[in-house]
Amino acid sequence: MTTKTGIKSTRKGKYPVSTQQDSLSFIKLLLKSDKKESPLTFVELGGEAFKTAFATSKKGKEAWDGLAAGTCLESNNRKLLFFIIDYSSLRDEEKIGEQYEVLESMLNILKTDGPSGDGKKGCTLSKVDTVAIIVTKSDMMDTEQHVDKMECAKEFISENFATFKEKLIANCQMFGINKPVGFKPYVVPFSVGKMYVGNTYEFDPTDADALVDFISTVIAGNKTGFLGKLFGN
Repeated sequence: MTTKTGIKSTRKGKYPVSTQQDSLSFIKLLLKSDKKESPLTFVELGGEAFKTAFATSKKGKEAWDGLAAGTCLESNNRKLLFFIIDYSSLRDEEKIGEQYEVLESMLNILKTDGPSGDGKKGCTLSKVDTVAIIVTKSDMMDTEQHVDKMECAKEFISENFATFKEKLIANCQMFGINKPVGFKPYVVPFSVGKMYVGNTYEFDPTDADALVDFISTVIAGNKTGFLGKLFGN
């Protein structure tokens, strides 16, 4: 499924429809900087699909059979992996628990989806250079400053997803991911802008620009310096 509908919705200031649990969305683009052009493919898989696959004992490569995601993930292209956490679940223990189950299912599958299902050999995590956690709906945080949102996002993860964070760090150590920042995941707050009635919003490019800068720097191989200070956790 392409993202043409999503792009059209975004231009009108409305959220696109969510990714269906049994499908994937993808978009190809060329990220340009002053010195480099980088072809990228963004692939979005509904988190609930991971949870469902893992709950039915579909582990490893078998989990992708119904999602047509095998071709994307089996390639040897180096990957940047984002885990998404919704800040709006703050103070809602049930939603926090649901998100944790999804995140853990994702992590368990991504480290066992090798060609033979034999753990780390050839699995998705073995082809990942960088791991980051995006904390969405940062417009709900009690600050409008991006640097303060960063600290708020880190605190939110530490207070509500500490166990997942520890497991993620352990896997980063196993696969040599994020070594320059002590194998810890980068943390990126994100919001499209201020929300209004009717599921509409006024686009604010601050978080989007920061995310693009992060991706541009990471894929260029520069994972130290200001990235570690700003996004490191």
